[in-house]
Amino acid sequence: MKKGNFLVLKAKELGLPVGTAAIAPIIAAVKDGKSVTFEGREILPEEICTAPDPRVTFVVVECPDEGFIQPLCENATLRSFQGKAEAPVALVVHMTPEHVLLDSRYQQWMERFGPDTQHLVLNEHCESVHNLRSHKIQTQLSLIHPGIFPPLASLRPQEGGLAPCVPLVRGQCLLKYQLRPRREWQRDAVMTCDPEEFIAEALELPNFQESVQEYRKTVQDGPAPAEKRGRYPEVVFLGTGSAIPMKIRNVSSTLINIRY
Repeated sequence: MKKGNFLVLKAKELGLPVGTAAIAPIIAAVKDGKSVTFEGREILPEEICTAPDPRVTFVVVECPDEGFIQPLCENATLRSFQGKAEAPVALVVHMTPEHVLLDSRYQQWMERFGPDTQHLVLNEHCESVHNLRSHKIQTQLSLIHPGIFPPLASLRPQEGGLAPCVPLVRGQCLLKYQLRPRREWQRDAVMTCDPEEFIAEALELPNFQESVQEYRKTVQDGPAPAEKRGRYPEVVFLGTGSAIPMKIRNVSSTLINIRY
């Protein structure tokens, strides 16, 4: 249990000796929920102190295989947070593959935390849009040549499979869970990828469609695909910046495979 906060301004209004050594025992008493008497007047703790705040608990679990499920269910420390626990768990983070989540033993273990506990799943079924600008550029370049610039894969949650037996949310890039003052999911920073919007923006550029048609005609009149495949080198962009240096990741490299 987190003790309440001492209200300094309210204490000054009541004439308490704020800023002196005499205030220390008063603060200690009201934070412990005890009344104090000052100059013949009884002061209740709720007058100069906020209410105690129950501690917030969250659990992070990594269960990579079915072989870990039984030891997880029997773990005494985790059991203390389940059922009628003194401090109910606000959030459980599951770094767990989908096939483990589908196991009935694991789902029963999740249910023991109660209906008020939120569950966050981080596995291969989560959405993944990390760099919206990269998706936008690649989508627009694919209008010129989808073979050279294929649209980037954006993982989407697979339908079916897990039927949530508890309040369950799948992880997304920049998804947040607020613990205080109110427990809630915050999705205002989560990025959404809309290829149709990117395409519409490119088509509004002057002479874009005419230039693309002209390029495609040039490609059709060029060498056969088999010949081109042997002629052109392969360019692979390496480095943490993916060939787009930044102020904090400014080193990148490029690998060129030349076929003879």
